[in-house]
Formats: sequence, structure tokens, C-alpha cells
Amino acid sequence: MITPADHVQERVACILRITLAPMDFVMLPGYDKHIQTITARWQDALQAAGLDAAVIAAGTPRMYYQDDQAMLFRANPDFAQFVPTDACMDACLLLRRGQRPRLFFLAPEDYWHAPPAPPTWVETAIDMDVFNDAEALRTALGQAVSTSGRTVLMSEHPDSNLGCTSHNDGRVLAEVHHHRAIKTPFELEAVSQATAAAVQGHLAARARFFDGGSEFEINHAYLLASAQVAGDLPYGNIVALNEHAAVLHYPHLDRTQPAERFSFLIDAGARSFGYAADITRTYAHPEGEVQREFGDLITVRAALGLKLVNIGRSARSGGVGRFHPARVDGRGRMHWCLDTRVREEVATWR
Repeated sequence: MITPADHVQERVACILRITLAPMDFVMLPGYDKHIQTITARWQDALQAAGLDAAVIAAGTPRMYYQDDQAMLFRANPDFAQFVPTDACMDACLLLRRGQRPRLFFLAPEDYWHAPPAPPTWVETAIDMDVFNDAEALRTALGQAVSTSGRTVLMSEHPDSNLGCTSHNDGRVLAEVHHHRAIKTPFELEAVSQATAAAVQGHLAARARFFDGGSEFEINHAYLLASAQVAGDLPYGNIVALNEHAAVLHYPHLDRTQPAERFSFLIDAGARSFGYAADITRTYAHPEGEVQREFGDLITVRAALGLKLVNIGRSARSGGVGRFHPARVDGRGRMHWCLDTRVREEVATWR
């Protein structure tokens, strides 16, 4: 019989295979349908804005000042939704209405740095051209743009040499970013895999706290159990003992163990195919009167949190706890609120 723990271990093993062997991993089910869905969203947004095409740039690594090392690279999220990998520096995606997406991928011949492997797994849903020279890529992309009509460039910086007619059109961004809140089955599975890895890390971190570990040792246990290095994390882990938990974003990792243990706060996640898990937990040490009082407080607050989760479940099933659209802000994002009956109920919680 497959237990929940076995299921979690299977998901972590899948993420480990992706990390260790990016050329051999098996894409999650539903990728092709995912690409069809988000391509249709982009094409509808382009049509509504009176545009014919879009170039979505992955981005370029930034160098440290007066150094030959690059900062950790993360792809443009709009690009990563189509090509979920960070091994895509200087790549671009061309979206034309009525056509399949076309990926312009750079794999330079270089003995100094290992070139990124072309993501051949996209070719079931995306056409791909691979270039070993950046100028050749730009030339081919420019030629494609010249026959694509009114084209918007979606990138961190404008580029007048590509021939695009606009840059980061706000109407297109507002529309596609609004729909990013509606996850496809592929995206839900990626988040689920990331969560499974993060859970393993949190369990190991919790055990190391009760075993007497320092913040540094607890963080190391988290990384090992979740099969990650620091660069894999969606954000820097917050591992805070005692008064350090009072700092909203505590960035340090003490190597020494505190003289007395009161509490432990951890905010740590994981990534899978570019999608992140974000989990925060707080624990009280079992020894001491103050610690036990704090533990009781955590128990009460956790129970209230579960009530809110159940309200959300009720909303999805059409129950009392309903969420209603409140307003759309200047960036096209929808803000939601609880209905009056639910807010009155929450106000009675103590």
C-alpha cells in the first residue's frame, strides 16, 4: 500500500532527478495543454490591444560590480510560464496570433562556462531554433519580428534594434497577469511537487531544532532533506530562534546555539519547474513555563487558521464562506473580500 509519506518521497525524488539531470527529466503531465491555454490568453490580450505579436525576453544575467561573477539568474516570469527553466539566459519567445510559440534559444560554444542544454522537451508544444552565437540569434529574431506586424517587446529593458513597435504594453500585461492567478493543471502539479519537497525540509528542520541545532545547522538540515542548494530556493530561508523571530525578514544564520531555547520560526520553500512553495511554521520549546504558554498561543492561532482554510473550501463548494470581487487596482489585479456574514463570524473569534 502506498502511504502519504511514500507519495511525498516520490515527489521529492522527482524534483531531485530534475536538479541532477536536467537533460533527462520527464516533463510533468499536461504541459502541452498548459502551453495551449496560456498561448490563447496572450493572443486574446494582443488582439484586444490591437497588436499582432509579442517578444518575451528571458533576460540577461547581471554581473557583480567590478567582478567576473554573475548574480543568480531568474528568468522573466512571463517567459518562464512557457519555458519553466532558469537555464535560458538571453533566450526569447516569439508569440504571433494564430501560430505556435517560437523559441529562440542561445547555447553558446564556451569552455569557460557550461552552455545551457536546449530544452528539447518544449518541442511538443513550442517550435525552437537553437543558436550558438548571440548576434545570429538577434538577427534571426529581428527578421521574424519584421514580418510579424505590430509587435510588443516584453522585457526588463527596451531594445530599439529589434524593430518592435512598443515595450511592456500595460494593457497586455494587465490581462495576462490577471489570468496568472488561474492555475492550469500543469501549474498545480508543479506547485504540489514544490510543496512536497518543502514539507520534507520543514520536518527535518523541526527535528533539528528539538535536537538542539543552531540556526545554521537547522538550515543545513532543511536544504539536505528538500534536496536543494541555496540557489534553488524561491527566496532566502528565514531560520530564527528566540528573539530573532521578532524581525520580519531575519537574514542571518547563527552558527552558535542559544543558551536557552524559547521558540523557532522558519519561513522556507522550494521550487519545481519555476513554481514555488512558501511555508511558514512556528514552534515553542517544550521545556519551561514561558515556552509552554507560547505553545498554547500557537495552538489557538493554528486552530483559527484552519477555520479560515475551511471557509475557503466552503467558498469553492458554494457554501456560506464566499469571496466577492472588491476592486481592480491600477495594475489590473482583482482584490477580493469576505462577505458580511463571514466577517461577522471571524470578529467573534477570540
